Amino acid sequence: MKDIIKWMAWALVLVGAFVLAPIGPWWLEYFRHFLAQIAVCSGVFAILFALRKQWRWATAFVLLGAAQIGLIDLSLRGPEYVVEQSGDIKLISANVLTSNPDAQALLDWVRQENPDLLILLEVNTTWLKKLAPLHGQFPYREDHPRSDNFGISLWSRIPMEAKSDWIGEVEIPSILATFQGEQAFALFAVHPLPPTNRAMVNSRNRQLQAIGELVVANELPVLVAGDMNTTPWSKVLNEFKAQTNLHPARTSWTNTWPVARPLFGIQIDHVLVSEQLEVVACDKGPDIGSDHWPLLTRFRVAEQSPPPER
Repeated sequence: MKDIIKWMAWALVLVGAFVLAPIGPWWLEYFRHFLAQIAVCSGVFAILFALRKQWRWATAFVLLGAAQIGLIDLSLRGPEYVVEQSGDIKLISANVLTSNPDAQALLDWVRQENPDLLILLEVNTTWLKKLAPLHGQFPYREDHPRSDNFGISLWSRIPMEAKSDWIGEVEIPSILATFQGEQAFALFAVHPLPPTNRAMVNSRNRQLQAIGELVVANELPVLVAGDMNTTPWSKVLNEFKAQTNLHPARTSWTNTWPVARPLFGIQIDHVLVSEQLEVVACDKGPDIGSDHWPLLTRFRVAEQSPPPER
């Protein structure tokens, strides 16, 4: 039994140290996704070795867990939430899961929340037909259904100019929408490739970089939302945030995938906002039959102070 605990401890030390490394092979991201779970395990082993009065091991795991929690905290930092006001914009972002046969849960929730904007990921023509009863609620729509898991739609109650196109080298659609009026802003709805092999990791990274370049070039306040297939503390997402100066709308850890295995849940669905957008809340929605939890975000464009008189 002692040997098993010892080998488990060494394995956790190695994995826990690797996930903190700023560089490494592409497959290292698989471990880095589960940083929150690894931090919890580090705490458990710290307590275990403290009870056994093995202070060197206990101290090592305390330091390791503290470093992991520090990285989690740093990756989730964003602007403080503001108080709700009339006129705030409500956004639902939902990965519906193409193979999910039941649209009723999503229909009911959308009707209940009555959002201004609705991002739908993994939609095909069947899903769009099932959600057609919502057309009266969202007169402005941009649809790009696909038979694979990369269909995407953006529906809005607010007048918008929107187009769907692929950004980067892979023909996977994203949607760029511009909203004018009193609250002018731009929205990118995205769903990059999952990191299942080296080529897909590199493609996802380049796609996020290309999206970042468009964000930087945009003169309006920007919101980026969708299933980004990476976690808040991943190297690529931290580089994306540094490139764009965007911040997470949700500043506490939450698992968004997979719904059926909460102990192994990771946060890969995101809403990122520029400094000119004030966030009221960003909450996880109900179970809609998908393998992802949806997100409900309330935000507004910050009032700009008039320039000083000369």
